[in-house]
Amino acid sequence: MVISVTISFGWVYGVDLILGPWINAFSIPVFILWIIGMTFQLIFIDKFIRTERKKTTVIIALKVILGFPVILFLSVISIYGLSFFSSYLSRPEPETFLIPQNFEGSFKVIYGEECGINPAIENGRRILKIPTNGILIIQPEFESGIIDHEYFFIDQEGKRTKIEQYENYSDGTKNIPGVRLVGSGSIGGAMPNGGFSSESPLAIRYTDFKVYQETIDMYDFKEERRFDSLTTALVEECRKLNK
Repeated sequence: MVISVTISFGWVYGVDLILGPWINAFSIPVFILWIIGMTFQLIFIDKFIRTERKKTTVIIALKVILGFPVILFLSVISIYGLSFFSSYLSRPEPETFLIPQNFEGSFKVIYGEECGINPAIENGRRILKIPTNGILIIQPEFESGIIDHEYFFIDQEGKRTKIEQYENYSDGTKNIPGVRLVGSGSIGGAMPNGGFSSESPLAIRYTDFKVYQETIDMYDFKEERRFDSLTTALVEECRKLNK
């Protein structure tokens, strides 16, 4: 066990030296998972490969031949299981998105702003009602993990119509109307040294979505820049009102 921990720590340290900040891109506890993998491998080496100068027998040969894939399989299952269990325990709160009936294009949810709204909870799900400008600012912090999203169009009378995820990854079909989760990110905030960084307490943390009604449009760089500028302006205005 001590050897496995030492080897794992050395491996993580080496990877950290090579990748630098990019090691934070791992969403799983790599140190713990590598310890598990090393432990299984050392157990296999100790129990099945060390012969102590004994004459090789058919049974020992079979243990070596069959033991390695078994240990490898158990290691993969253990690592995957731990990763899934960790993600399940840290999963974000289920969210239901209510989108204006005729809305099409991008919308953003801005997380962790004291000046934002505190969404209502309905049947254990956070209700996020997207405004017509496509930018919703809320108080809860952003949480990563296994997401549970539902999407609905909502008309002026409050009637909801369920929308599917835009792309069905199981068969490659595209659903229109549909909603695509583009990804999460941040707009850097000011730092004491005069620079900008996503680590700044003034950084804007968001998740991007896109609604497709009838057509599949191409990426529009100018439109995305305009939308980001609008996001920054609305968040700054929100923060000023909260002072």
